[in-house]
Amino acid sequence: MKKVLITMVMGLLLAAPSYAETSLAEDTLTLAGGEKIKVAKYLDDKGVGIRLSTEAGGKIYQHENLGSEDKLFKLDDKGTKLALKDLTGDGIPEILAAAFYGPTASGLYVFSYDAAAKKIVPVKFLNSNSPDLSTECMVSDIRQEDGSDMVINADGSMTAMGMIYPKEPGDEAAPGFYTWKFADGMFKLAETKPMPVDEEEKQPE
Repeated sequence: MKKVLITMVMGLLLAAPSYAETSLAEDTLTLAGGEKIKVAKYLDDKGVGIRLSTEAGGKIYQHENLGSEDKLFKLDDKGTKLALKDLTGDGIPEILAAAFYGPTASGLYVFSYDAAAKKIVPVKFLNSNSPDLSTECMVSDIRQEDGSDMVINADGSMTAMGMIYPKEPGDEAAPGFYTWKFADGMFKLAETKPMPVDEEEKQPE
């Protein structure tokens, strides 16, 4: 009986599909002292992930399963999968990467290098209107394939398309924009405004 079970288990292991890691985007982060960190965005069986390593290949940080699918966001009016840009004003670029995690939502993550602790940390997004809805990424639940649902603005603020849910029962949710600004070590919700009617008409059903 044991031999049969072992044979069955071995057969299942051999039959299981193997998932090769697929590179989605790469860039290099240069720190103040000249140290270079390789940044890789990839897709494997766990989903979309991001990995930071030294030039010699030693892993510094890894964040698995940002989402199930790759996702674009917009920087300088261009759709991109991965970007480096200083959003906190400390002179060190943040690492920006987005992923779709469903069923309608996508997240744009901001990873910052903590020079004092010498480690990479995700920057939190504080929803001051509803603190329980605070997250470790900027969320959009109105998906746009070109990345226009998650935008890095010229002043370093970030804007996401999303449904604005009413405070009064009986009122309907409406599409709108959430704008976040960096302060006190995190991005804080600065403004929520409804989407103009002509923009609503362009949104997918």
